[in-house]
Amino acid sequence: MGQYYVAVILTDNGKIRLIVDPAKYDSGIKLMEHAYTMSNVMIAMEVLLNPDGIFYKSPVVWAGDYADTVNDENIYTLSLDELYKSAFTVYVKDFKNQCFRYVANHSKRMFVDKEKCQNNIHPLPLLTNESNGRGGGDYSGVNEELCGTWARDIISVEVTPPEGYTELDCQFE
Repeated sequence: MGQYYVAVILTDNGKIRLIVDPAKYDSGIKLMEHAYTMSNVMIAMEVLLNPDGIFYKSPVVWAGDYADTVNDENIYTLSLDELYKSAFTVYVKDFKNQCFRYVANHSKRMFVDKEKCQNNIHPLPLLTNESNGRGGGDYSGVNEELCGTWARDIISVEVTPPEGYTELDCQFE
């Protein structure tokens, strides 16, 4: 069966600040249905995480419903209570031409150049994923071991690579 996902922006102490539901953006709710550079949900996340965005440099996790649980809850199940209370929506049509080439991880002082990524796969949902490989529609392929290595780290998108950061070459195909 397929695993469903929401993008979650966390507080510094791991509490849910904002849930971005791919379904609200006419994007599929399985990982590889929306993990593309020009999908509406990815544009919305870039609007939120860019230097002018309200969640610039925030902890991010792509929460799947098959993730490990504590007391029968995980970030995905916790987000369900908050998801339908939130009226927050980014109107992505106003941002379709905006481009942030680099995804930066400020916790690890690394970045990914999206222009080097294959097949228009956006690295953010794969790198920040907590439960890849547990359901249909998840990523499997080259560099699968990198999935989840940035989960809950402080993330932003940038026009230029952050000075002094190391480039992560993560070809997902």
